[in-house]
Amino acid sequence: MKNANKALHKVFLLMLMIAVAQSLTACGNTPEAPIYTAGTYTATAKGMSDITVTVSVDANKITSVELDVSGETKDIGQAAADKLIKQVMDAQSSEIDGVSGATVTSDAVSKGVADCLAQAKGEDVKTTYDGAIDKMYDTMAKRAEEHAPEVRTLTNGVQIQRTPTEYNCGVYHSPGASISFNTYYLKADSRGCAACHEDLAQTLKDMDYEHVDLTSNYGIAVTVNNCLDCHSYSPWYVTETYGFGSLIHSIHDADSFTGSCWSCHYASGDGKDMQLWDSVKYTVLRGIVSVDNPENVSAEFSYNQDLLTSTDNIFDYGWLYYDNDYYRYGMTQIDAPLDEDTFNNWTLTVSGTVDNPFTISLPDLIKEAPAVTKTITMNCTDNYSGGPLIANCEVTGVSLKWLLEKAQIKPSSTVILPTSSDGFAQPIYLSFLENRDAYVVWEINGERVSYANGYPLQLWLEGGSASVFIKEISDIIVTDEPEENYYMYLGWETEDGGYYNKPGVGMFNSVNEGEIVSLGQSYTFSGYADAFEQKITAIEVSLDNGTTWTSYPVTGTTESKWVIWNYTITPTEVGAYVIQVRGVTEDGLVSRSPAQMMINVALS
Repeated sequence: MKNANKALHKVFLLMLMIAVAQSLTACGNTPEAPIYTAGTYTATAKGMSDITVTVSVDANKITSVELDVSGETKDIGQAAADKLIKQVMDAQSSEIDGVSGATVTSDAVSKGVADCLAQAKGEDVKTTYDGAIDKMYDTMAKRAEEHAPEVRTLTNGVQIQRTPTEYNCGVYHSPGASISFNTYYLKADSRGCAACHEDLAQTLKDMDYEHVDLTSNYGIAVTVNNCLDCHSYSPWYVTETYGFGSLIHSIHDADSFTGSCWSCHYASGDGKDMQLWDSVKYTVLRGIVSVDNPENVSAEFSYNQDLLTSTDNIFDYGWLYYDNDYYRYGMTQIDAPLDEDTFNNWTLTVSGTVDNPFTISLPDLIKEAPAVTKTITMNCTDNYSGGPLIANCEVTGVSLKWLLEKAQIKPSSTVILPTSSDGFAQPIYLSFLENRDAYVVWEINGERVSYANGYPLQLWLEGGSASVFIKEISDIIVTDEPEENYYMYLGWETEDGGYYNKPGVGMFNSVNEGEIVSLGQSYTFSGYADAFEQKITAIEVSLDNGTTWTSYPVTGTTESKWVIWNYTITPTEVGAYVIQVRGVTEDGLVSRSPAQMMINVALS
């Protein structure tokens, strides 16, 4: 009996286990409770415009998303659509990260998807205060569309936007995604020199008055601040000092000028009175991304001294004062061929406080003297900071020290006066040549010296100012007068004893101010730095309007050649970026006026 009961008990336990197993299996096959009512749902959300969001769902998941963002900014909101759709599909939710730089559009898409999913769940969709908010946003969106920053295509084919787009500017009162402060209120597109003049250098060149040619194959822009450098304190170079304001107002007092005071000026309440718009615009405009850490844009810096200026891009100051100035100008204008007789009959005389004065013909000089080929930078005394009046060339000629040794200069000698055939001369202190040299050259970049540069002979001085690069040099006069009797130009001095252009830093392709760049694309700024007789020891860069500067050491260079710097950034969000660059010399001089340029980063 006991054995029978044990057998029955085992059978009962077995049957119970089978029943439990079947029950669990049955539970596993139970269908999920539906989340949505399958179908297609539509909602409208406010971005820069009305964005229509269409979401299709089955019982448990989102199957497709469609967006109508045709009213959004082309390079920002519209460009973000595909990424936003993918984010919704991946998340199966309205809770998405959004696209950097397209925050307004991203937020609107998220809201629209949330509304569609709420409809699919049978939930009530919140209203927008009977349309009051929508009406306010509609007004701002319409204004933003009507007053969108102007996009131009320059004659070189580059697209620029001079005024930043001002999304996400952090204003406390936000009646819309954009209030169009830059364009509607400040009217920035119609202010500043570039509103009327694509290239100020070309504008100056086209004047009836023969202004110094400031055009450059390096694309170095001329700005009104550069004009002030030359036309402020500039004795011996311009007729009057601090005369620019009167001059420029008179030029613009014509029927052809249809602007107003605000076309050129900016007025603030900080007691600084009227300021030039182009001088303060980057402190006023909204939408400029401030970067205090270069690592945030993957900044990379490099430099070299290798870039040579092509022969046809060597600047010519074109000063018309001495006799030979007019001769060179005329021969250049008619593109006259070089006269071989001039070359063959030219002579060079070394005289003054020497024991062996001599005169030698140019052909005999070439035969007798050891020819030297050197790369030297010629930087104009009056080259405003970062200006185009600079060239770095390979020159061939004879060492000035060789000529002085041949003439056997006397120990009392102090100053050398290279002199043109029309009598123009500029001094070189003999002490200046202790660690450098000068060269009387007949070739530049392997070609005969041009008429513009002083055919058949020109002096080139390492670390010197271009004023002493004497054209048509015929005499080298040595004197023992005190150095203080002469003034040797080594940069352009300000009235307070500083320098406008020492060190000078220029920005290549700055005529493309406002260039439009795709988000994620690296952009390289390039330019030069030079400080005449002083070495450049650092290049400093600011991406936050001069609040912080990152210093990059420059070593192993020579002062006789310019420093070419390159700075590459990869922006991580859309907006305007302004770079400022300045130089530092071995004596601690810092650029008075940094070179600067703005780019606009947009979604591709």
